[in-house]
Amino acid sequence: MKLYTTERYGNTHADLCFIMAYLSGTQVEEVNVTLEEFKTLPVAQKVLTPQLPALELDDGTTLTSSLAIAKFLASAKPDLLGSTLFEEAQIDQWLQVLRNETQPIARVINYQVYGHLPADQNEHNYIYNLLKDNLKLINNNLKAKSHFVGNHLTIVDIYFTLIQLELQQATMDTNFRNSMSNLNNHFKTIIALPEFRSRMGAVKQGKKQLIPLFDKDAGSKDLNKAQKKENSKQKAKQ
Repeated sequence: MKLYTTERYGNTHADLCFIMAYLSGTQVEEVNVTLEEFKTLPVAQKVLTPQLPALELDDGTTLTSSLAIAKFLASAKPDLLGSTLFEEAQIDQWLQVLRNETQPIARVINYQVYGHLPADQNEHNYIYNLLKDNLKLINNNLKAKSHFVGNHLTIVDIYFTLIQLELQQATMDTNFRNSMSNLNNHFKTIIALPEFRSRMGAVKQGKKQLIPLFDKDAGSKDLNKAQKKENSKQKAKQ
């Protein structure tokens, strides 16, 4: 099997697929290409949509979407996808929450910190509070539990750890992080797995939070609006 993906740093989509392959003992060859290069390859004519990552099986059939690929690669070790029908449903539930809620919020925070998105302080604080609420919910659900589902390793544990990787390393407030003992214990357990380290290396939690370089122009505009509003009030009184 071949997994076509990019060499872009922070490619959690490919990382998830390979870690699940390592855990299940499935052999997969990594082929690094750009999306433009991929579209010129014969395999691109077989996929549902021309996107990366894309998995090509030995018989020529293909699969796209990182979660679909990761679940397929994990299927060689069924416990990774749930030991019962109820656990399978719980896994689907958590994957949906993480993909639709946690990951988008974390991505915006990280992009603002690293300068990929403009950062207004009020907006950043609002999004950061959304992140806190989301992580508190997860921390509470991990109370007295070693893993998300069934107290054994599943795809959810790997997916969540990859989502919060940069948060733990640099972009999350260390005091807030340290207050969530359940989440922290879970993170340390997963990053210590040999299969996780094989792909991600020796991950360490950061000691200091990075914050965005806030857009001064946006702040100036807000001040100008406030000043104009105040001037209008003063004129109305005259």
